Amino acid sequence: MLNNKLSLNKLINLVDHLNDGVFHIEEDRVVYASQVLLTMLGYQDEDVVGQFFKGFIAEEDRDYVMENYKQRLQGKNIPHEYEFRLLTKEKKKIDVMINVGIYTDEEGT
Repeated sequence: MLNNKLSLNKLINLVDHLNDGVFHIEEDRVVYASQVLLTMLGYQDEDVVGQFFKGFIAEEDRDYVMENYKQRLQGKNIPHEYEFRLLTKEKKKIDVMINVGIYTDEEGT
């Protein structure tokens, strides 16, 4: 377990030094958001982690993004890159390009 924790810490350190906003979702909720993403959106970590990710998506894009999310979880072959709009803390819309990937742990979850 210690090696997994060290590897996770190294990965988070790497991600936090990218110029791209990165987030990780489990069961429809944000479990990690990089500092770059938080800065882009004007949030603090505690404002984002634990929240349903669809709440950060512009209303007119939510159905599209959520449908892509559901289909991807079902194993369907859909584009890994697409554009939509996120909402800042001030409710301003910003255009983003997402590059999505799914990974599983050793238990396959």
